[in-house]
Amino acid sequence: MIERDVPNSVAKNITVSGIFTSDPDKPADAWIGIFIYSDDDLNYACLLFGGESNQAQKTLIGSMVKANWNKHGHPQTSFDVPIHLKLVKEDDVFSGYFRESEKDD
Repeated sequence: MIERDVPNSVAKNITVSGIFTSDPDKPADAWIGIFIYSDDDLNYACLLFGGESNQAQKTLIGSMVKANWNKHGHPQTSFDVPIHLKLVKEDDVFSGYFRESEKDD
C-alpha cells in the first residue's frame, strides 16, 4: 500500500491514477485499486477491481460521505489485468475512470 498526504492548498481538485497488475494470478477474495480519504475516516472515495474466489472479476466505484455509503457502479469486467484506474476529485464531485487497453481514451 502506498499512502500520500495531500496539502490542503491542492486538495480541492486532485487526480490520482495507477496501473495495477496481479500477474500471474487474478485477484481472489481481494480488491485492488485507489482510495482517496479525508481526515474523517468515514469520508472517502474508491475505484477498485477484484472479487471473490471463483467468481467473475468486478469493478467497484463508490464513496462514503458522512458515514453514508454511495455505490456508483459494480459492473462485471471483461478484461484481464493490468488495468489503468483514475479517480478525479473536482470540488466535492468524484469521478472514476478505467482504461483496459492503449486504444481507450
